[in-house]
Amino acid sequence: MLKAQLCLLIGVLLVLVACLSSTQAKSFFELSRISKRQAGPATRKNPTPNKTLQNAPRVNLKEIDNPFKYSGFIEVNSTYGGQMYYVFMEALNGDENAPLIIWKVASVSACCCLFSNDDIRFQGGPGSSSMFGLFVENGPYLVDPSTLELVKNKYTWLEDHHMIWIDNPIGAGFSHVKANGYVHSEERVAMELHIFLSKFFQLSFASKYKKNPLYLFGESYAGKYVGLLDDKQRRKTLEYQNQIVSFIQAGRYSQAMDVYNNMTDYVITNCTGGFNQFDIRNYFDNENDAYIKNVELPHVKQMMHTFGVKYYDSSQDVWNALYADICQSARYQIEALLDCPIQKIRVLLYNGQYDWLINYMGAAKWIDGMEWHGSKEYLNDEGPGRKPWKIDHQVVGYVHQFDNLIQLVVNGAGHLSPMDQPKNVLEMVKIFTSGRDF
Repeated sequence: MLKAQLCLLIGVLLVLVACLSSTQAKSFFELSRISKRQAGPATRKNPTPNKTLQNAPRVNLKEIDNPFKYSGFIEVNSTYGGQMYYVFMEALNGDENAPLIIWKVASVSACCCLFSNDDIRFQGGPGSSSMFGLFVENGPYLVDPSTLELVKNKYTWLEDHHMIWIDNPIGAGFSHVKANGYVHSEERVAMELHIFLSKFFQLSFASKYKKNPLYLFGESYAGKYVGLLDDKQRRKTLEYQNQIVSFIQAGRYSQAMDVYNNMTDYVITNCTGGFNQFDIRNYFDNENDAYIKNVELPHVKQMMHTFGVKYYDSSQDVWNALYADICQSARYQIEALLDCPIQKIRVLLYNGQYDWLINYMGAAKWIDGMEWHGSKEYLNDEGPGRKPWKIDHQVVGYVHQFDNLIQLVVNGAGHLSPMDQPKNVLEMVKIFTSGRDF
């Protein structure tokens, strides 16, 4: 039986599962997604050049050993030629026994996986590429948008961890499949990822990491609307909410998503002034062209073993295929993780302070509504409550914890917390993977 720890991070909605080995899998899943217009991760368009990247050491890929040498495709659907793309890199500290992180930018929803004797379910997306995380957030190199050059990432998660970046589901990023092979359910997403991991750990270079502590991350979109400006707007939005609930209760999930899209349009138009949903401090558009242009450069594609394969930063086909699945809640599965009878599973959920899509208030309401063994103590006003999270004596966030459930807010961060607060988020990852408390 595989032992496991889990860290579910909401806010960039990151989901992390840590396991003491990686041979088998069982999953749990929860949370909503946003409209298809917003499918996929988005970086903030900076009005001025990023001085941090400008001053960072340059990396000439032609003068170093190929950092993408362990990359390629694994077949997960023989019927429709489904090929799942990955990039694997070893920990920079040289520790062969370091934890192994699997990164999946899940553009909409959380995934929680508990390894046992059944399947793995690593639901994400639908349709966004993990190469965004590799080149924008936590990889060893970042892309300077002014030059498309790679620069060293001072806060790479690769420092103390081995990492795999996977384009999942099939159709996202460099992963590809024939038209009829797109997945339409979480169960199929789980099955294909399980096939991938089973085959990955059979590869000669990967087999020695099979028993390393394993952490699964996903980055996701979801969101609850914030307070409205007047009674008319509240009534209109409540009308939308009631329709959504009615459709979900009736099992009409596609219609529920249609209404949700309409509600999102209404709230943004009438209640926000048009701010950036990923970071309410900004009013400019989202774009992530720099890293996309980089992964399409011929010499980069050759090193990444993707020459001749089209890249999809965010796949509309994947989104459409999973559209009806978006509003199906599985909160009970998170509750099952918290009450796992086999082993105590730690669950951590975090939000960026300025994230509107997955805001702290919406996450707190969702968490407070869960039923698990520590519910009363977690909600008890006389209990542990929320306390400052400090790094170097500075308050960098707030944490609320009881037993194996932790909620954390990252100060000064929007939806993409690893990009906005790389130092603090890296420290958060280290605290969890080392088993320490916040």
